[in-house]
Amino acid sequence: VIPGRDLAPETRPGHRRQPFNNGWLWRDKILMGDLAVIVGEQGAGKTRLLTDWMARVTTGRAFPGSADPSHALPPSDVLVFNCADGFQQEVLDQVAQQGGDPERVLQVTTQLLHWGYSHSEFPDGPLPQPGEGVFEMPETRVRLHTQDILSKLWQFLVRRPSIRLVVIDQLKQHLRTDSDRVFEDLLLDLQVIARQTEVAFVLTQRPDAYRNGIGLKQYLKSSALQSKPRAIWQIGRAHV
Repeated sequence: VIPGRDLAPETRPGHRRQPFNNGWLWRDKILMGDLAVIVGEQGAGKTRLLTDWMARVTTGRAFPGSADPSHALPPSDVLVFNCADGFQQEVLDQVAQQGGDPERVLQVTTQLLHWGYSHSEFPDGPLPQPGEGVFEMPETRVRLHTQDILSKLWQFLVRRPSIRLVVIDQLKQHLRTDSDRVFEDLLLDLQVIARQTEVAFVLTQRPDAYRNGIGLKQYLKSSALQSKPRAIWQIGRAHV
């Protein structure tokens, strides 16, 4: 949970994000409003790489390749779609170990997006339950392909300009269907949201189980996944 805190004037709810670092998240690699993709086998190190990026964003440090502090954003918040068990250990603890601020990393749930649709602040503690005597487990497998959820995600970002990075870990886990058309449409919708809100989106992808490709082709069955991102990184396991 991101606690309440004083925000700089340019990041107060209702204000547009200011183009720090000439609009770059990572100078010359990822612009604010871009889609980027990280592909790799399970266990190859995608999450470890992402937690390094989250640590840099949450503490206002430049990305690799630049020692110039002006090449960094001010400390900002990160929104993470991750439905795997152990979010605390696998993500938040890793962000802290890499010198980041885990209190600026917020795990997305369906309930959070619904709540955020009618609120402008960050939740300060557990979200209220829907009714007396009702306990609702947080739903971390957010069904991103529905227009209702996409609309609420857009609204959540617009109202919280301190968020400058959205991470969607294992994008296909947030779909209820294997339809190629639905996947293509979702990528286009995410690109629109990224551009309209000026937030960088980073997606991760494992090899496509339905394609016997070689190299990057096994990850990029989707034509939109090949054409829409600004950059695609492939993470490989170290061989010893």
